[in-house]
Amino acid sequence: MATNTQLLKRRRHAQHVVVDDGFQQQEQQQHLTLYYLDLPWAARAEPLRIALEIAGLDYEYKTLSAQEFLAIQTALPFGQLPVLEIRHSDYQYTLAQSNTILRYIGRLGKGQIYPKDPLLAGRCDEVMDAVQDVYSLLAPSNRERDHAVKVSMRQALAANGLPKWLHFLEAKLTANNTGYFVGSGLTVADLMASQLVTWLTAGLLEGIPPSIVAAFPRLCGLRALLLQHPAVRAYAQRVAAPVPSEAATLPSLLHQRSACAPAPLPTSPVRCHDSDAADLRDESSDGE
Repeated sequence: MATNTQLLKRRRHAQHVVVDDGFQQQEQQQHLTLYYLDLPWAARAEPLRIALEIAGLDYEYKTLSAQEFLAIQTALPFGQLPVLEIRHSDYQYTLAQSNTILRYIGRLGKGQIYPKDPLLAGRCDEVMDAVQDVYSLLAPSNRERDHAVKVSMRQALAANGLPKWLHFLEAKLTANNTGYFVGSGLTVADLMASQLVTWLTAGLLEGIPPSIVAAFPRLCGLRALLLQHPAVRAYAQRVAAPVPSEAATLPSLLHQRSACAPAPLPTSPVRCHDSDAADLRDESSDGE
């Protein structure tokens, strides 16, 4: 991982880069490195990795320990992960915010899973923003440190707020009637929504039953549909990882002095992901 100074220098340099219509012709010359936390599952980075696989581009995936993240946090564009480091002979840039990164990757390579047509792109965006709203809905409970209150908050969401948003997403799939959210093929919207379904059904959110998605058959079938894509299927077989345990989530890592010594650990939760989303159980989130 680049040092703080190197990252800041690259960010200043990239402000003067002009990206013209010939950029796509240069994409094969780019060196892409995706950075995320060293966790048992890729969480917020998972759709990004799948999109890179679909694009068929060479890339590196590097994970940081809690201590490594804290050491370079101030050099990151928004002090958060994931970030995508883009290096080319003519420019260098560190791109942040996972939805932005996903759209960027979706325009690259042979995948082209973010539509060029403005309306189709807008339809992808509305689904991605709706998924983001679900993350924001869950954010207060993820920040809550009182276990009983946390569970109570999530039970209330499971009874009211979450079903409403899942119904909205199910209705979009039903209206498109292809199994996908937009058009007749895989897009960034499907990757984003599939990750949400995986998160909700993995048993990571105490107080929210994994069966909450069972009433929405098209959402339930989204993951299986994605696995029909050869690149997605190959990726899933190659990197299959177990569901993380309570002890493996980031707050636990941050409170293990042996894992983070010698620097003192923060007493407040560390923001290590997009500020308007919560990817991991018990990790803080600012929401919207």
